[in-house]
Amino acid sequence: MEVGERPKKLRLLALHGGGTNAGIFRQQLQMVARHLPEVEFVYLDGPIVYDESFPIDQNILRVFPNQVYRYWFKISMDNNGVPVGFPVEDVRNGINYIVSKLQETGPIDGVIGFSQGAIAATMLVALCEAGLLELPPGISPFKFCVLFSPSYFGWIDTIRQAFPVTGTSNGVGSTGKHRVEAFSSLVATAAALYAGEEDPALQRFHDLHALCVPEAEKHIHPGSHMVPIDPNSVETIRVFLEKAAGVVLNKPPPRPLSARPQSARASRPGSARPMSGARPPEQKQ
Repeated sequence: MEVGERPKKLRLLALHGGGTNAGIFRQQLQMVARHLPEVEFVYLDGPIVYDESFPIDQNILRVFPNQVYRYWFKISMDNNGVPVGFPVEDVRNGINYIVSKLQETGPIDGVIGFSQGAIAATMLVALCEAGLLELPPGISPFKFCVLFSPSYFGWIDTIRQAFPVTGTSNGVGSTGKHRVEAFSSLVATAAALYAGEEDPALQRFHDLHALCVPEAEKHIHPGSHMVPIDPNSVETIRVFLEKAAGVVLNKPPPRPLSARPQSARASRPGSARPMSGARPPEQKQ
């Protein structure tokens, strides 16, 4: 696609969770994508490859074996295995990597992310609002974002160090906006945030929502740290996209009964309500 050429479908940049990859996220988004046939998801792989020093959900390794697992940033953990931050250089490199890929993807309308990918998406829209990103020619700032299981744990100082208000003589960034410090005001880009009622990082989800304007939607779905798959949540995503993008997205035709799954599978992370007390694999931040 030529840069600047407008596609027919609404296009969402899709950022996977930490310790997975674009292919796994594609599977986790199956229910959402099936409900949005007029939306194109543009999947990226994170730049950092997993090694044994990284935290990773062992269930991911079991359900999706023999894959290259990726991250947008390395993760600093406390003694209890709780994420406490990201290295400044990783954040700078990770965000710049995503921006560089926009030259290849062509025009993007919005961004959708899960877990660490949702954090990266939040950083992206905040940096665009602050005028601190040098976007490729023909690429406009994101109009909206959909965030699954995002969390905030004190990384604003990190993003400010990674992208300081410097680098131009006239104080104006590539977006034509005056450059200001990232997160100096509430994130105003249209946003819909989702978290599971059993998500162990639920408070950090609320903390991230507090970084957004009050109009940012907040949805709690049945489940844990996962992409929502219940019909109500999936429908609210469609309604949000219609409103945020100013388009009409037709509902898909009902699936024949014979094509519907007999039951949810607990073995597929992010794609089903747990069965018999089992819980789907949880993504690390």
